[in-house]
Amino acid sequence: MSKIKSKKKLAVILIIISALAIFGFIQFRRANQQNILETQINQVEYTVEKGSIKKSITGSGSVKSSDSRTILSEMEGIIEEIYVEEGQEVNKDEILALYEIESDTSEELNLETQKFNLLKSQNNLKELYEKQNDLETYSEFSGVVTLLVEEGDEVSQNMKIGELKETGVINFQSYFTKNQIETMDIGDEADVFINSSLVTLKGEITQIDKTPVPTGSNSIGYLVEGKINYDGTLEKGSDIKVSVSTDSAYFTSPYTGEILANSIIELKSPYMGEVKNINVKNGEKVDEGQLILNIKSDELEMEIAQQQLNVEKNRLELENLTEENSTVTSPIKGTILTVSTDEQGYIEKGKQLFQIADLENMEVVISVDELDILNVSKGQEVYIESDVFEGESFKGKVKSISLEGSNQSGVTTYDVTVSLEDRKQLMSGMNVDVEILIEEKEDTLIIPIESVTKVGNKYVVSTKDSEGNLKSTPIEVGITTDNYIEVLSGLKEGDIIYYSTEAGAEIPGGVMMPGMGLGGGQGQGRNPDGGSKE
Repeated sequence: MSKIKSKKKLAVILIIISALAIFGFIQFRRANQQNILETQINQVEYTVEKGSIKKSITGSGSVKSSDSRTILSEMEGIIEEIYVEEGQEVNKDEILALYEIESDTSEELNLETQKFNLLKSQNNLKELYEKQNDLETYSEFSGVVTLLVEEGDEVSQNMKIGELKETGVINFQSYFTKNQIETMDIGDEADVFINSSLVTLKGEITQIDKTPVPTGSNSIGYLVEGKINYDGTLEKGSDIKVSVSTDSAYFTSPYTGEILANSIIELKSPYMGEVKNINVKNGEKVDEGQLILNIKSDELEMEIAQQQLNVEKNRLELENLTEENSTVTSPIKGTILTVSTDEQGYIEKGKQLFQIADLENMEVVISVDELDILNVSKGQEVYIESDVFEGESFKGKVKSISLEGSNQSGVTTYDVTVSLEDRKQLMSGMNVDVEILIEEKEDTLIIPIESVTKVGNKYVVSTKDSEGNLKSTPIEVGITTDNYIEVLSGLKEGDIIYYSTEAGAEIPGGVMMPGMGLGGGQGQGRNPDGGSKE
């Protein structure tokens, strides 16, 4: 009996010891977790400042023509003549080729005459289009523009309307020996020693003339020209000594070179008309390719309209002289990309003859997530960048938005087509990054999104009262991105807000913080953070 009582007492003691051990372990874990939590939480003090904030949507795609057509043969036969070549611009309904036609001598003569009339009228129309393009005056190089006209002035053909003087560059020339120019290439680096100032400037070779020129003392020289990117000026004719660095050698010309005068070109009106827009100020420095002014010519527009009628008339007359479907015409205005047949070549019905595309109107299609698509609307401003043209930005607009989405792995996206306003040198097929600007504010109050808490339908931040105690301050918010949020009211510049963050995650600006997940915009593209302080 005593043995049973002893066993019961031992069991009770073991249960008590186990319970105490479990309780102690729980308390230890709680204390350890509290210590870990305390070490992971940081208190951040943030001073409210003004800056810029932008909300945008980004995507990638490749540039393509807005309208591309494949022209197929509508009949079987022999192509007698082809009037276009690859890279040539053509107008809508312009005749591209003609099938061989059986006819007697008189009919053939009339046909050839009408072909000539059509070709002549088409060439005349192209010349008028070129004159129309010339109504826009662009800067041929960087320089200072001086204008002699104002907006609204009437100008006559070839009338001087201003001049452009080259700046930011100094041109030079020097003779070299035959052995020296044999190893020299355009673009080679040049050291130009200015005799009068004992200064050496860096330049590059821009032109090499391999025509031998007598230079005296029974010697022959070869003229080489170059330029120095330099904002200052040097007197024309100043003596210089030019040394050139090539891939294989470094040598100095045995001749004394000289500084050339900067280029000055006259700006002339290509046609009679009225100065419509002047895009620069008189005496202003302009960049190469910058639009200076454009002229409106009613007379030229009337000539173009008349010549268009002549082309159409000659085209119809040629069709009347030929069999049905004997001419191949362009369905759009564009550029011939490929010519897939040869003159006197036999063509089967349905075979490709030409590929034509409208390269002046380019576009790119990107996919936009369903969460962002309602923020996109037709006509929105778009920024486009390409790795091919680093540092250069192209502008565009949202052209259309697909009404039907595409679902992959549970994610629905919509195609958004963006048209390029000025493609410059972008070519079809080049990959680009697209940024659709949703909202943008400059000089506005912005704070880290982690500092804001949403309570119901209100947003609050933590500030301190006069006694140093934390309090909740309601704010009105505006643009929201992944990293920043705009404050419309409730705070002012210089106010201090407080918030807690976990160690290990980075705050914009270098402070460590976690993500809060308020959402509301990509905050990507030209400014990955979606906001920046001034």
